[in-house]
Amino acid sequence: FSRMYGNSCVNLDVTELELEKNRKKFNKEMEEFSNQKKEENDKVTAKKTVKAKAKKKTVIKKAVKIKKAKGKVTCKTNNKKIKVNKKGTMTVAKGLKKGKTYKVKVKVTAKGNSNYKKKTVSKTVKVKVK
Repeated sequence: FSRMYGNSCVNLDVTELELEKNRKKFNKEMEEFSNQKKEENDKVTAKKTVKAKAKKKTVIKKAVKIKKAKGKVTCKTNNKKIKVNKKGTMTVAKGLKKGKTYKVKVKVTAKGNSNYKKKTVSKTVKVKVK
């Protein structure tokens, strides 16, 4: 058997061809194994209702509980004045309307690593403004 490498023709014997096939098979099996061993990432829970003050900034600790998250954790909300950090602490800015209840969707993403898959969880938290 012969194979072209650049401008030259190289003769290959049968054992080199078998080695090449075995390498490809091994790489494919390793890829399947690495995809198979990844586990689910994190557990996220959220309080149903939290209370905030209209006249000043309010910090609510553990509004969203993030457990066993692997990799970089990010949190996003659908409200510009209500934010959640990666530890689950909710910050409500002043200036929201008094007496109103806001439904805030919190989207928590854990990037994962070599052993854990990426996971995104959405939770809804009601924020009552006093």
